[in-house]
Amino acid sequence: MFAQKLTPPIPSEDIRQEAKKAFGFDLKNEQLDIVTKIEERQDCILIAGTGWGKTLIYFFPLILWPKTTILIVTPLKVLGDEQVEKLTSLGINSIHLKSEMFIPIQSLIEGRYKAIFVSPEILFASNALSTLWMDQCWKRRLLAAVVDEAHCIGTWGGKFRTDYEKLGYLRSFVDRGTCFVAVSATLPPQLLSNVKIVMRFKDPYVVKVESLITHGIDYQILHILDQ
Repeated sequence: MFAQKLTPPIPSEDIRQEAKKAFGFDLKNEQLDIVTKIEERQDCILIAGTGWGKTLIYFFPLILWPKTTILIVTPLKVLGDEQVEKLTSLGINSIHLKSEMFIPIQSLIEGRYKAIFVSPEILFASNALSTLWMDQCWKRRLLAAVVDEAHCIGTWGGKFRTDYEKLGYLRSFVDRGTCFVAVSATLPPQLLSNVKIVMRFKDPYVVKVESLITHGIDYQILHILDQ
């Protein structure tokens, strides 16, 4: 079974105009590239520093294709809550699934929530969510599965949070057309390799935004004595 198709394709210039209308600023070229790859259902890895605008690459598709859903795996409750608040301010109905709450499965199946934030632990342990994966309509609507702070796969996996090492199993739950996206501020070669293995990436589209480093600057630390 393949996920629902996004037809017709949206021209790049139209995507830029929609972003300007929604956010009030122009898309970076790398952001446009990732959004376009998500439209094409291609797996992606984005490595860019804090404050660069990584969340926009999975916020914006929900505006372009409002009948789709995106699942976001988040490591911390505070991050999930913060992003739900941001999406709500944009008029995008979102939910952060937590262990202490009732999970509204029927509302999820019906597509009332466009962005679904969840920890790896809830994702694999919740009996309610196991029901969700059996619903073909919901699976066809799932545009992408995003792992935010993807470096946690390597740094928090293993004995600390073992469910991070299971994220590749998600591929057996979703339709073949659902793409996977890993997002992180830092993925050195060893961690990047680990993410590719755990998430079962075969030929992902990788964007690495180099940090702005200024060379050739000399500085001195002066001790100023009170007179």
